[in-house]
Amino acid sequence: MRPPVYISVLAVGVLLALVTGASMVLASPPTQPVFPAAFHGTLTVAGNDAAVGSIVCGRIDGVDKGCITITVAGQYGGSGAGDPKLVITASLADVGKTITLFVTPPGTVGALADQTIIYTPGETKESNVSLPTMPATVTPTQAPAVTEAPTTVPPTEVATEVPTEVPTSVPTGGSGGTGTGGGTGTGTSTGTGSTTGSTTATEQAALDELSSEIGNLAAQNPVAATAAIADLSGGTAAEKEAAASIIADLAASTDPAAKEAASAIISNLASGTGLQQQAAASIISNLASATDQASKGAAASIISNLVSSTDETQKGAAAKIISSLVSSTDNTQKGAAASIIGTMAASTDASQKGAATNLIGTLA
Repeated sequence: MRPPVYISVLAVGVLLALVTGASMVLASPPTQPVFPAAFHGTLTVAGNDAAVGSIVCGRIDGVDKGCITITVAGQYGGSGAGDPKLVITASLADVGKTITLFVTPPGTVGALADQTIIYTPGETKESNVSLPTMPATVTPTQAPAVTEAPTTVPPTEVATEVPTEVPTSVPTGGSGGTGTGGGTGTGTSTGTGSTTGSTTATEQAALDELSSEIGNLAAQNPVAATAAIADLSGGTAAEKEAAASIIADLAASTDPAAKEAASAIISNLASGTGLQQQAAASIISNLASATDQASKGAAASIISNLVSSTDETQKGAAAKIISSLVSSTDNTQKGAAASIIGTMAASTDASQKGAATNLIGTLA
């Protein structure tokens, strides 16, 4: 398994804020997490299926806490692990409050839906939404209520205290946190590597907690876990390595739920924004380019699972990732694509051999 990666104090603060939904003093022990909530369901306007491009935003006390743009008429998000959802990220003070739903069909000023939802952190549920009438159309003097909405977890506030020095060394001992949760998640953290530089025992404990929380969150709510992994992948080289390590741990788990969570996170990234697609390619490239066979195998296993999925979105995600690596100007990423396909083709697992053949046919 890949060695643990210990990231900077600032990165720990940012990522624990994302996973827990609350700011923290960077040197303080991890606080109890406040997980996002995710929703999906039907969406109708004046008795008809809402048009593609309609936007649904969840509001608490009049403030948007998450939005989604629908891509299927009459449906916002989906029930599958890899499907997008309306993700609501709020604070501890918002627990138990009412979420109002503001719906903006294309070309209209939008309106509040009849339905409301209670904010319960970590919840993923179906909630059908409807507008009784079509909202007023936009005029030249009006601006729509929502012009642009993220399809992933919106950024949360992070602690404003920034240390003047951050550790730059990466320890080589121990093992990272592994998420092996089923319905409620039982992620464990076993990092025991020695630290160097200015990394403290408290910071190491926070990093172990971070790995465990992402593992648990991946088993419960892959959409929210995707945001945490994407944030890591967009950071420093050490943070990118940490993202790859967490995904590798999930993929190598003996728990089928953890393996499925790894594939779902990568699929979500590959199907998301441009930056998220880059994050998916980066994680898979880092695994495939590693010197240890476990990481190479994890990359091949994830791509194979996506290619073999009955979900067309996941099949497309695998093709997007490999295509991105092949067309990259970075020779390491080009080599990673060849390594993944080669590993799959040489596998003793018939499903991986078949997935390699299917993937080559798709790219051709």
